[in-house]
Parts: sequence; C-alpha cells; structure tokens
Amino acid sequence: MSLTTFEDHALEHREERYRSLLDAARGLFLLVTLDDLVRHILAHGPSVLQSAACSLYLPDRKTRELIIYSARGEADPSIHTARIPWERGIAGRVFQTRQPVCLADAHDDPAFLGDFDTKTGFQTRAVLCLPLLYKDECFGVIQVLNPLHADEFSEFDRTIMEGMAAMTTSAVMRLERDREIKTMARLSGEIAAAEEIQRSLLPPEEVLLPGRGLLLARYQPARTLGGDFYAIESLYDGSVLTAVGDVSGKGIPAALTTAQITTEIGVLASRPMLNLAEFVTVLNRHLCARISAGRFIATTFLRYVPEERMMEIVRAGQFSPWRNRDGAWEQIEAPAGVPIGVDPEARFSVESITCEPGEQWALFTDGITEGRNRTHQEYGEERLQASLRPLDPYRTLETVWQQWRRFIVEDALHDDACAVLFTCLPPVEIALPAQPSSCKRARNHVDAWARAAGYSEEERGKIVLAADEAITNLIRHGCVQAGAAATAGAAAAGQDNQQAIFLSAGFDREEFRLTLRAEAPFVDLNQLAPRQLDWQNQPCPGGLGLHYIRTVFDRIEGRPDCNLSVTVLIKKLPSS
Repeated sequence: MSLTTFEDHALEHREERYRSLLDAARGLFLLVTLDDLVRHILAHGPSVLQSAACSLYLPDRKTRELIIYSARGEADPSIHTARIPWERGIAGRVFQTRQPVCLADAHDDPAFLGDFDTKTGFQTRAVLCLPLLYKDECFGVIQVLNPLHADEFSEFDRTIMEGMAAMTTSAVMRLERDREIKTMARLSGEIAAAEEIQRSLLPPEEVLLPGRGLLLARYQPARTLGGDFYAIESLYDGSVLTAVGDVSGKGIPAALTTAQITTEIGVLASRPMLNLAEFVTVLNRHLCARISAGRFIATTFLRYVPEERMMEIVRAGQFSPWRNRDGAWEQIEAPAGVPIGVDPEARFSVESITCEPGEQWALFTDGITEGRNRTHQEYGEERLQASLRPLDPYRTLETVWQQWRRFIVEDALHDDACAVLFTCLPPVEIALPAQPSSCKRARNHVDAWARAAGYSEEERGKIVLAADEAITNLIRHGCVQAGAAATAGAAAAGQDNQQAIFLSAGFDREEFRLTLRAEAPFVDLNQLAPRQLDWQNQPCPGGLGLHYIRTVFDRIEGRPDCNLSVTVLIKKLPSS
C-alpha cells in the first residue's frame, strides 16, 4: 500500500468515526428517560469508540455507589448492570479525582477489579475512562475496553471519547435537571423550585476572566420564572463568548428552554469552530431538534478574540449591541438573522470589527426598552441610550439599571428584562526591559486599563503620564544603580544583564491600581524628594515628575519583596 493510499484510508477512517459520533449525538437529546439514555449510549458506544466493550457508571448518591451499565458490542448486545462502592476500581478513582485514565494494560493498575473478568470470562486489556464533568460536578464515568484494531487507545480515540463524554454529560445533566425540577416542584411548589434551578444555570452577575474580559449582568423576570438568559464561556482557543437571549413565552416552559440553550452553549464551547457564525449555526441546528415546535430564542452573540483585537457579532433575532469606545456610546449594526430554533437549516452572518482592550459592550433584551411606567409609556431606546454613561463598568451598568427601575412599574412588569455589560480587558501583566525605550509599551498598557476602568480621554492622559514618570523614577533610582553592579558581574561572567519591570493593572468597584515590580533595590516614591516649586530660583524645566505622580494618584504604596521593588499607584474610579 502506498503512503498516499494509507493516508487516504486513515482520513476516511477518521471521517467515519466523526460521522458515527454525530449519529450518536442526533438522537441523544430526544430521549426522556434515563433507561433510554443508557440504551442509546451503550448501543452506539462500541461502534463510535471502536472498542470491544462500553460501560456507563452513574452515581447513586444515597448509597454512595456507582451503578454500572455495560454492553459488549454485537456479540452480546444485552445491557448488564452491577454496583460497586464509588471509591473502588479504576472508574471509582476517575469519579473521585475527576481525572481521565488511559491504560495499555489494566492489570498493571492496582485499582483494577479483576473479579468482573473472572465472572464474565471477558479479558480486559486496555482501558480508557473519562469523567462526565460539568464545571465542578461529576455526573458519572464512561469507560471503554480493548480497542478493536490496536493494542492500546490512541490520542484520536481519546478525542472521540471526549466528544462522547461531553454529549453524555449534557444529556445526563439535562435529565438530572428535569428530575430535580419535577421533584422540587412536587415537594416545595413548582414555581419556587424551578426558579432556583434556573438561577443555578445562569452565570453569576459578575464574572472575571483575567486578561480577557469582565462580565456584569442584571436580570429581572416578569414572573418568578423568566425566559431571558445570559451566558459567558471561554472558548477552545482562548476567545470569550458572551450571549444574551429572550425565549418566546414565559413560565416553566420558557425556563426549561433557557436551561437547554445555556447547557448546549457550555457543551459547544470546547469544540473547535471556524468563527462565531459556525458556532451559532451548529447551536441552532442542535436546538431545533430538541425544543418544542413554535418556541424560539432571540439571541445576540459576541466573541472577543484578544490576540487579534477583534469582536465578532451574530444577531439571531435580537438587538444590535452597544459599544463604548473612548467615552462615546454607539450602536453597532450587524446583519439580522432568524431567532434560534426557527429553521434548522438557517445560516448566520458574522460581523467582525476591530476591538481595542478597554472597550465596553452592552447587550439588552426587549424587556428594557418595552418596560412601561404608570402612564403606559415605554422606556424606549432614547432613554436607554441616555442612561449609557462613560463610567467604570460597575457604575455604567448600575446607572442603566437604576434609571430603568425608577421608570418602570415593577409590580406590573409584562416582560423579562436582562442587561449585560462586557468589558474587554488587556493582559493583567506585562514584562518590560528596565530601559527608557520600554516606556511606550508601558504607556499603551496603562492607557488600555484606564480606558477599561472608565476614565475620560483627558484623565487617561494624566494617568499615563504619571505612570510613565513613576516607571522612569524606578529605572533611574533603582534599576540603573542595580544594573551597574549587575552589569559588571555579568560582564565578568560573560553574560548579558537583563533587568525587568513587571507592570500589572486592575480595578474593583472603588479603585484603580497600577502595580510596578522592578528587579532593583527598594525605591520608595513617597520618600524621594521632589524639586521645590520655586520658579524664580529654579526656572529650568524638569524634575516635577514626583509632584505630578502625587497629584494624579490618590495614594502611593511601596514595599520590598525579596529582590523586587514593589510600587502600587492607586486612584479612585471616576464618579461622573
């Protein structure tokens, strides 16, 4: 067989495996009982994973056992069940540690339970075992034994297995959530129970992804249960997905649909995609097969790609986003598509625009603009736009939310309302050579963080200049002196002297902080003597940097830290 023929055969084999995985996925979310789910996984598992046997381990939390469901392919298609303590065996270890296991010979692992082979006559060799994880919760374990065409499982086998595990997790979790909803509704009243579960499926109202983004959200259902939702996910390539949507209808059916879409978004987040349009197209196709006829989800999606300084926008029946860049809010128009769940063959267009670190992006559902006061006037887009202020992210969203709440009659709210603000964050820290030529890069970093914190262009200029003065003083009073001694020692050893300053930034609800860590003896900017402001006796320019730093920043803190000189510049966030 020629090399080309062998490669074509390998490619066809991989494509066949992917098709088998997709076939298994198509029917997964139509299943309504756990028994149906187990049969489906075990029926497709051996062929998808090209293994002699497949097992699903689901926890019985009352007895602290793993219930084993197993099948051995076409030779024995019946489903076998058994139980083990959930800390025993290879599967028990995977369940407890939440870490996958791949073994070429299971008999080499002391956790291997050989009595199953003894009872059944099956001979276990290679094992591939993965946990069914969603965030910090483990819903069970999926395991395959003995690859059909090799002595041990390959990296490609593991890739296919991870896809199977993700789909199984989503299906098990959906059934778990459905069961929880029914059980809690029966015991405590369906409204209170469903509200708690729905809230648990939404992200917190503040999500920080260091060096990538900050999400802030506010949500007000018209009833106890709502059909609006928001989501934020880290995608496979380090980009960030943000979504805000509105499910048609209200109450429990709408709440269950929001659970479906938020869960599916989480599952697809780890799957490589060409761009945001492909992500939304796949999401729509999956949900069209699962949600009830006549139900749809109007959603706007954002994907921020920090490395490319790019924002992708897809509108699926929802409003265009708003962007704050350099203190001016504007609505960014993007091509309108049909809502999610309407047409399984729908294709979505993506709008890609340049996005600088520090920009703020706002997303809203129609419950904001259609909120009414006591005279039945709607809040409208003009009032919404007027409420968008160029402040720090916390005050920006709080201003929007409070002005809307003061306008509407909350007890008569006729639609759910959701407001989300996503701030594109620069890298948390950069390393700079302790040289004056590094100041330009430092200025750009400080400016991006000051923009993210909501300072005006004029105020950002002052912050950048003061930070530049602080870095220059650290280089002059610390790094140069330390560098001279280090250079002499390095020259004697035949090495280059490479000192660095590490510049990091951040903010909370009250303060903006710049932290400078220099490879130098401790330099306390509070103790350095500035030039006396005597213009008659000292008319020459220069030497006023320390005055300026202390004028711009509210506090300067410093301390030595091992071999580093640490300086923290602190300033209150803008208040108006």
